[in-house]
Amino acid sequence: MSEKYFPKEVWALTAMDGLLEKQVPRLEAVLPTNKEQASKLRHDMALAMLRDVVKALKGSKYIGDHILIISPDQRIREEVAQEVVFRQLQNVEKGLNAAFDEGSQWLAENKRADALLFIAPDLPLVTATAINRLIESDDGNSQRTIILCPSRGGGTTVIYKRPITLDFNPQYTNPTTNSQTFRKHCIEAKRVLNGRPPLLFDSFVFSTDIDVEEDLIELEVHGQETETWEIVRTLLAYHGPNNRDYYFSPSTHKSGV
Repeated sequence: MSEKYFPKEVWALTAMDGLLEKQVPRLEAVLPTNKEQASKLRHDMALAMLRDVVKALKGSKYIGDHILIISPDQRIREEVAQEVVFRQLQNVEKGLNAAFDEGSQWLAENKRADALLFIAPDLPLVTATAINRLIESDDGNSQRTIILCPSRGGGTTVIYKRPITLDFNPQYTNPTTNSQTFRKHCIEAKRVLNGRPPLLFDSFVFSTDIDVEEDLIELEVHGQETETWEIVRTLLAYHGPNNRDYYFSPSTHKSGV
């Protein structure tokens, strides 16, 4: 029987490349016109989504407390990271690319992890069950494995690599554009795996990153148990003939999560 290479310890990494008030840039069209209100809403939404992701990770039987958050925003240390590891992003100019590199390097040097799960912080619909299934899709038949999850817009929301030292450094582009990073990441992963394609894990909860107006519909339908919905639900109103266009109502905006 051939040797199996199942990971003994998996660490999760999630990251933000800017301050909380600078998140969800593509929702700008439906944010309040008042800059202070819009900034506060960005802060509250970003924090709530991050908490939903951390909750799912902590519920995973493979992750638990093995969570690293990287961000230039030190407030996350107090708001979210009491029970996980927080590191301040050093190379802010390179954003998520630096976060992935810095996180991988730090974990390789300081933890006995042999697999890394890099997950976007704006996936409030993600569940512990979905995370377990993704990790279990690593069948252990190869010494090197990469698993990628696509977003509906052509991006990449989750990257799993084993071993953690695998030389796979995917590049993300400006999040304000609908960049097709998933295809680029597949090409790079295939190169790293010497011509073998990465595993693809196509999942609704992993594909639904909340960053454009249409995503708010999915949050309303599927995410009413999330902290993110608790922030969003009192802020949304409808307009337009199809009753599916959203805007944020500043008068109902309440601070906090």
